Amino acid sequence: MINNWIKAKKILDEMSFPEVDNPPKPIYGERHGGGKVWHTMDAYRFYIEPILGFDVMAKYNFCSLCKKNRNKHLIMFDNQNGLFYGKRFVFHGEAVIND
Repeated sequence: MINNWIKAKKILDEMSFPEVDNPPKPIYGERHGGGKVWHTMDAYRFYIEPILGFDVMAKYNFCSLCKKNRNKHLIMFDNQNGLFYGKRFVFHGEAVIND
């Protein structure tokens, strides 16, 4: 099982964020900002095809006032062993360089 987890992490590292043609209904309540100015974001979460049997969730947040994605990442779960692994594409509105 550990070998599959290591292989799955390598596969996830090579993936790009999936194209979203029909996003799921947004989840509200996530915010960004500070002080007296806070923006409420639309948060989207959906599962994509599993990798070697491990569930993979795609998540992104969009701020309609800033007109940009604030966070965008993939998270893979090993529920039997309580493990997770993620790859960020956007963090706090800035692109992430994944080396």
